[in-house]
Amino acid sequence: MENASKALIIAGAILISILIIGLGVFIYQKVSTQVDSNTDLSEYTIQAFNNKFEKYLGNSVKGSTVSSLVSIVNANNGTNSQKVVLEGAGIISGSKETGYSANVSSGSTYKVTVPSDGGRTNGYIAKITISE
Repeated sequence: MENASKALIIAGAILISILIIGLGVFIYQKVSTQVDSNTDLSEYTIQAFNNKFEKYLGNSVKGSTVSSLVSIVNANNGTNSQKVVLEGAGIISGSKETGYSANVSSGSTYKVTVPSDGGRTNGYIAKITISE
């Protein structure tokens, strides 16, 4: 009888050990998955996001190019969690929630910039200003 109770104690200790090891493996997998997902938000992700808009920046941007930029921003804001705000008095109307439209002439040229104060959030382009 004494041997049977010792055997049950040993079996219980083994089961508890297996549970602790399993819990450790589970926690390790969750932590490593979280680290991998944070690594994806690297400079390459930011650069890929910004490249969509940087090719439209400049001092002599044609009106048709500004219209293309507005379409790209609207498409981005509809599908991406990183929203881009367009500003331009008399040129841009709408909002990032409803979509933007541009009042531009295809023959005119415009200045398209990212403001140095508040134009980027965590490296991502967050605001683009269009002026004549």
